[in-house]
Amino acid sequence: MCHAAAPHAGPMPGSSMSCARGKPGGTGPASATPDLVGRRPFRPPVEPHAVRTPPRCPRPTAREDSHPTAGAQARRPRARPARGQGVGIPTAVVCTSIGVATTTRLYIVGCGPRTADSTACRLRVGVPCHILATQPRDAAVSTARVRFAFQPHPISSRGRRGRPVPPLPRGDEPMRVTCRQEDLSRSLSTVNRAVATRSPLPILSNILLRAAGDRLELSATNLEIGIACWLAADVSGEGAVTVPARLLSDFVNSLPPGEVVLEMTGKGQTLDVSSDRFRADIRGIDAADFPAFMPDTDQATSFTLPPENLREIISQVTIAAATDESRPVLTGVLTVLDPDAGHVTMAAADGFRLSVREAPLETPLDGRLSVVIPARTLLELARVCGDETQPVQAAITAGRNQIVFRLSHLDLVSLLIDGNFPDYERIVPQTHTTRAVINTRALFQAARVASFFARDAANVVRLSLDPGDEMRPGTVTVSAQAAEVGGNETEVEAAIDGDVMEIAFNAKYLLDVLGVISADQVALELSTPSSPGVFKPVAETPFTHVIMPMHIAR
Repeated sequence: MCHAAAPHAGPMPGSSMSCARGKPGGTGPASATPDLVGRRPFRPPVEPHAVRTPPRCPRPTAREDSHPTAGAQARRPRARPARGQGVGIPTAVVCTSIGVATTTRLYIVGCGPRTADSTACRLRVGVPCHILATQPRDAAVSTARVRFAFQPHPISSRGRRGRPVPPLPRGDEPMRVTCRQEDLSRSLSTVNRAVATRSPLPILSNILLRAAGDRLELSATNLEIGIACWLAADVSGEGAVTVPARLLSDFVNSLPPGEVVLEMTGKGQTLDVSSDRFRADIRGIDAADFPAFMPDTDQATSFTLPPENLREIISQVTIAAATDESRPVLTGVLTVLDPDAGHVTMAAADGFRLSVREAPLETPLDGRLSVVIPARTLLELARVCGDETQPVQAAITAGRNQIVFRLSHLDLVSLLIDGNFPDYERIVPQTHTTRAVINTRALFQAARVASFFARDAANVVRLSLDPGDEMRPGTVTVSAQAAEVGGNETEVEAAIDGDVMEIAFNAKYLLDVLGVISADQVALELSTPSSPGVFKPVAETPFTHVIMPMHIAR
């Protein structure tokens, strides 16, 4: 068998056979031996670093061939870029054979997409090109091969042939923002609530920073809820970048009060954060990869909510929302917009309790509309609208799958829950046999003390209602009894109308409803020990809370 190390090599020492490139059956040095008839012709090995020449294109004219990068430069071996170079740096591409010019998007290893201007980039498919870095530290010329999945459109190149193509312009100045540490820390705390903690997409763990005009905008999303807020800043260079949310928040929260400077250093997607004697370089991801979560609200159904009691409304309703994801619709709050009645109704239920609250609706609508908003979204809204003085604008998209809340300093967008909410009106009892009016604060304190003993007794708290007589006032006795640790009793004066009644509730549910009622007195309406108990504030506040009773062991 023949072994050849290189073309034109003679016979191997100690072998009587020779390899020649001739037709089988020929004579002399141009003929192969019978053993090689039908075998694959020999091809010399190619070094891994060598550039394989593509199919030869028509030879350029003399003026084209006079380009300084043509000829020997195109036959150079490919130069491997050094580690850390060429990442995120604007580049200019110059072909060795100039024939066409076009505008395209360049995808270069280690770089994001860059748009090349047609006057500064002339490309031919399959031709080795020179990649010229515009940064001084990467001024070395390397050779690479560019392939394009489109047909370039030739343009006139009269008067351009033979001239070196200039590098792409850098454009605007790099991003540079100066803001207060207190404002930046508060904004980061707001958007961090929407950052994904466990996501297969690394960019969802980042915060998008966008500097434009006279403000700095911060955005985060987990693809279910998104928050975008902005703060006043001195912007001397516009731009955008995404950086890890936790790292940036921890660093900014540790800085002393004063000015903080955020600057893109030009080393790719690296954000330089400095304040006083502190400085850090945080590597991020290109802002173009961050998902756009803000929907179009041009055709949306819009309405307003009063800001003065919005937090109270949300807290009273969301306590009854379920936390178990087995029934997703119960983890949300049913929101019914009724323009005829002139109010918006919010209801939540988890199978053991129900909360219903109404609020005035001042925005005219075309008809009745109902959606299910996630309880978590409303809790985030209540958390960020504490100091809000303007009405909160809400917009439901035309597809009925997203809702946007607009405040003076931020936007909050969330997905809506798709499903049929139970008919809650059938759950609320319409009649009662016993009604007690009790001081809210006193009943809360008695239930709280009883909950300490109820922890070892299935969390059961008993309420015994005694209407009293002419000689003594009515009382409500709150008690809990645990066989292992003991028990307690607390009497609370009350105005009771009806029969004597004893009923038991879950201690947590009882404390939750008493904790969100701001009225001085609360009314408890009962029918039987096995029927639901209804709690209502003794005020004009249209709030109703229903709790299912617990079984009392005799």
